[in-house]
Amino acid sequence: MKKRTLAVAAVAIVAFAGCFKNDGSVSTPRAGVLVDLVSPNAVNTSIVLNGNIIGSNVSYGSVPNYYNQVIPGPGNLTVANNSNTTLLNSNFTTESGKFYSIFIVDSASRMKSILVEDSVSYPNATDSVKVRFYNFAPNSVPLSVRIKDSASPVWPYHGFETQQSAGEKNSFLPMKAGTYNFQIITLNNNESLKDTSITFDGKHIYTLFIKGFYPDTTGTTAIGLGVVKHG
Repeated sequence: MKKRTLAVAAVAIVAFAGCFKNDGSVSTPRAGVLVDLVSPNAVNTSIVLNGNIIGSNVSYGSVPNYYNQVIPGPGNLTVANNSNTTLLNSNFTTESGKFYSIFIVDSASRMKSILVEDSVSYPNATDSVKVRFYNFAPNSVPLSVRIKDSASPVWPYHGFETQQSAGEKNSFLPMKAGTYNFQIITLNNNESLKDTSITFDGKHIYTLFIKGFYPDTTGTTAIGLGVVKHG
């Protein structure tokens, strides 16, 4: 089981470096799918992608594998608990040569999936990164994220994401590499709900997201910020 910081650039090269085998025959094209379990109260789950188990005993806060190679076209993702009760059964579609993230969101009793296409256009400069932002906190009012004590948020007023809203917000913001102290704030309250220090290493691509249950501020499912390093 892999935690959120992923080094997938090498995997991408291996998985998608052409469609021809050494003997000259044509191999099956592939897409890449990363699955991230961000359902705050999900524990000890089994995750099955296109009929293949990619993670067992997977709990909130984990990515069970690197980008999984799949045959482009229709796909299916299922999540079950340790009693073998299905929590999620979701269909999706991929295209050849593209990379995707599937975020498993909401509470375990009403689990949903959100599919977004990932960028593979890495920053050229060592002091630069690209960052995408989502709000995956169930029951959330619109929340903003700012750099500590700054006047304006970097990402303003994101409600709990749906498939539609995540697709509409699927853009990557160029930023400088380094360590940031981010604050989650509400629409009408300038006080921080949570401060989180995040380090972005240069020449990489990230997804930053609000996690946990709103408005909880304590415990293992408290609201906070999570990050996926895509490569």
